[in-house]
Amino acid sequence: MSRENHFVAEFYNRLWPWIEHDHNLSFCLDDGGAGASSTPDLCFHFLGQKQPLRVECKVVYSTTEGRKKKKDHFRAYRKQLISWNKVSNYSPHLWIAKREEP
Repeated sequence: MSRENHFVAEFYNRLWPWIEHDHNLSFCLDDGGAGASSTPDLCFHFLGQKQPLRVECKVVYSTTEGRKKKKDHFRAYRKQLISWNKVSNYSPHLWIAKREEP
């Protein structure tokens, strides 16, 4: 599993008590959009919520270049961004990020 997939699982685990388990739940473990899907990483219902919440999780990587200031970056694939820019059922409602130090 990639770091992003671990982050999705960690996030889901923390939300477990507030998730409606009688509704469908989806995890999209596609390694940051590299696969064929442009579905957000996690889709679930909070307790009492009628519509699902779609969450895209990103890991922000910090890098250094010699003595230069750290640069932060994350992966987002063109296909994901194009798909989410359209009005569709697959656009994320929420983006969350976690910083990973080298």
